[in-house]
Amino acid sequence: MQKGKNLILQIKNAIYSKTFQKIHYIGKNSFTRTRKLPFSTVFSMILKLVKKSLGIECELMEPLTCTFKASFL
Repeated sequence: MQKGKNLILQIKNAIYSKTFQKIHYIGKNSFTRTRKLPFSTVFSMILKLVKKSLGIECELMEPLTCTFKASFL
């Protein structure tokens, strides 16, 4: 169980690190603007293989990093 927690922490630290983001840049302006869905959120969703709507997946993420309003509001 401890190995699994350590692996998850290592992945989380890698995703949030600026070095990891720099390795995966396409151009020098990649990941420079503040977005509703930053690099770490998008990468986490890809790893989890999103199966639900974007709003539901964001609500389930830990920590809650993004919020979405209903489209009809």
